[in-house]
Amino acid sequence: MAYEERKSGARRLALPMAVSDLVRAHGITRDQARRLINRIGNNRAKLDQAARILKARFSTWSRDTT
Repeated sequence: MAYEERKSGARRLALPMAVSDLVRAHGITRDQARRLINRIGNNRAKLDQAARILKARFSTWSRDTT
């Protein structure tokens, strides 16, 4: 079950459908998608922006290490 407590510390649990959407749309891992949703919430525009940034940083990092 997904829920949100705003008064006692902003604990959020990621919705499975939103996780899958982010994974498919941006090519990030399920863990990365869950962490973004837990940190940002359910604002789709902010999630898309954060996922693009995460993917770009990860792509740059992986090219530098090979």
